[in-house]
Amino acid sequence: MNNSALQIPLESPGDVAAEPLMRVARARRLLILQEATRLFLDEGYGSATTNALVARVGGSKSTIYSYFGNKEKLFGAVVDHVLAQLKAATEDYDPPGGDLEDCLVDLGMKLQTIVLSDDHIALARMVIGEAHRFPEIGEIYHEHGPALAQRGVVDFLLAHDAMPGASLEDIRDAAEWFTGRLIHRAFIRALCGPGTDADPQEPGRIAQDAARTFVQRFAGPARGAAT
Repeated sequence: MNNSALQIPLESPGDVAAEPLMRVARARRLLILQEATRLFLDEGYGSATTNALVARVGGSKSTIYSYFGNKEKLFGAVVDHVLAQLKAATEDYDPPGGDLEDCLVDLGMKLQTIVLSDDHIALARMVIGEAHRFPEIGEIYHEHGPALAQRGVVDFLLAHDAMPGASLEDIRDAAEWFTGRLIHRAFIRALCGPGTDADPQEPGRIAQDAARTFVQRFAGPARGAAT
């Protein structure tokens, strides 16, 4: 298929003439991505079709393919879109003033906000329900979601010298403990459906507990114990 007329123009320094085209292309891509997100979450991966997406955004299949290539890549972009703040919360994290425990509480609250968002819960339910038929979506979700968060926490711990003298393997194990302690309970509860007794203060308590226990278990005397 020849999509040369639909390819997004490449930006180059000083190419003023291309800027309006780039803005249109970015806006078009965002619209497709937003509608694809709703389509996947509403219909499921197996039932979502390119024809249905075209009906929502207009244009043609070749337009969709020119931006995303195929259905698997489009789904990966959707996962990135739903979890867009996850990367920022870990890679671009700007910790508040305070000690390690304060920073971990703040990071924990940010991660919980993303993981417990309505769109992420809907996405996780869809992946769980359909990954046995479409294994590729499970792999895409894991790499773009949980694995990304895990690497981000490892990078945070390394950048802040949270475990002086620890091996990289030990730091990875500690990051896995932290994310599991932080997310598991509330995430499983949300996956099982909204509870009538949901406590809005619970995420804060979970973040504080995870941060305090992490410092006690892993940070070592060089960073000080929690008080």
